[in-house]
Amino acid sequence: MNVNANANAKKPPIEHEVAVLMATYNGARYLLEQLESIENQSFSNWKLWIRDDASTDDTRKILEGFQARLRSKKVSIDCNGYRLGYAKNFLTLVCSDSIAADYFMFADQDDIWMADKVEVSIKAIRTAIPDQDTPVLYCGRTLYVDSDNVEIGMSPLFGEGSFSNALVQSLAGGNTMMLNHAAVRLLRSFGVVETVSHDWWAYTVISGAGGKIVYDSKPTIRYRQHPGCSIGENSSMGARFMRLKKLIRGEWRSWVTLHVRSLRSMRSMLSKESWYTLERFDEGRNAHLFARIKLFSQALVFRHTRLGQLSLLLALVLKKI
Repeated sequence: MNVNANANAKKPPIEHEVAVLMATYNGARYLLEQLESIENQSFSNWKLWIRDDASTDDTRKILEGFQARLRSKKVSIDCNGYRLGYAKNFLTLVCSDSIAADYFMFADQDDIWMADKVEVSIKAIRTAIPDQDTPVLYCGRTLYVDSDNVEIGMSPLFGEGSFSNALVQSLAGGNTMMLNHAAVRLLRSFGVVETVSHDWWAYTVISGAGGKIVYDSKPTIRYRQHPGCSIGENSSMGARFMRLKKLIRGEWRSWVTLHVRSLRSMRSMLSKESWYTLERFDEGRNAHLFARIKLFSQALVFRHTRLGQLSLLLALVLKKI
């Protein structure tokens, strides 16, 4: 669902509280600019929850300085001194029962949020599903900028999200995402699972449980591209070549296996349709070629974009998924 038409939607009431979840690691170079972009949001009822992954640069000093300058309880910093890694750091935050809010957002340490990012995200969710009982994940495109914040392009435009897509592809980056409370409760029921990417996992779980995926074609974030990016943009020829190498080495298959294993352990959380899709997909992954083609067809798995579909077909033939 594209949400560009939400400009005239009613402004979200101030009583809604937003928890911004930020995982940091040696991000001192760009961190302050990101923190200030969150501070300057048009929607002000947010609290920033940060878990630092044992940084060795000035990251902690910058965080504590920002916290002191605000002189409020709007910033909470957890510096336990041990490494979890990118995905587990974010999942630890989102699965923490001590963090309570109506809406939750993931924040990378080196991006720049557009001034209305929080407000736009809430409006999109409330327009799609007004109640809080249905799990909803809002996500969308990003505007790529270089290390000096100069615009260099946009992320690919994808279509509607679904569980059949989530099994083989992440729809959008976690830095674009907002989840309502029902979606977070769902993630917490699974706990901190083994996954290569917290955002891909969130998309998989919420779509698999029959939740609503809201995809915005209009970016609300300036996604900084630099050598230290944990993920980075994925549309350049270099990025595509790296993904192909990972596919051939079997890394993609190992990532999918982690998700399938976790999903199977919580069958009751999936919708009837999603369980059928998962069964066909998982059986097909280990079947001979002709059975694999048939079972994947029944599961209706797909990737957005032509190149994405070609890579899926290659993985199917090589049994690398």
